[in-house]
Amino acid sequence: MRRFDSAGLLQHSLEAEKMLHYPDDDSTLVIAPRLTYQHDPLTRVASDTARLDRDGKSVRMEGNVRVVRESGDGRPATEISTSVLYADTDEGVAHTDAAVKIVQGKTEINGMGMKTNSKTHLSILYGPVRGTIYPRQADKANR
Repeated sequence: MRRFDSAGLLQHSLEAEKMLHYPDDDSTLVIAPRLTYQHDPLTRVASDTARLDRDGKSVRMEGNVRVVRESGDGRPATEISTSVLYADTDEGVAHTDAAVKIVQGKTEINGMGMKTNSKTHLSILYGPVRGTIYPRQADKANR
């Protein structure tokens, strides 16, 4: 499944092992979804399952949710792990109330709940938040 913007450019794509459509509420259950946002840098999201609303804009991803933003702008790749994630695919925003782990290079931060924006690369973690933040020089030295 692919979604394009008004200029005809690919915004994001969704691939899966299996999709089951439910006509009663027009939702779709997706098994092993892999969502790719075509921003720079590229962002990939995967989980065990996902449920999409009728137009595919609202997604609830569940089970081993993993978001990976590729390296770019001199930064190492960023990986976000959680158990459930709600996403608005057109806006590129997502949130969860579950435990979250963010890893970027050697830096690791854990929190309970998060809001994130794939376009601005801004994530807000909710407490309690714990982590160890390393300067970028430490990340570069350990690559």
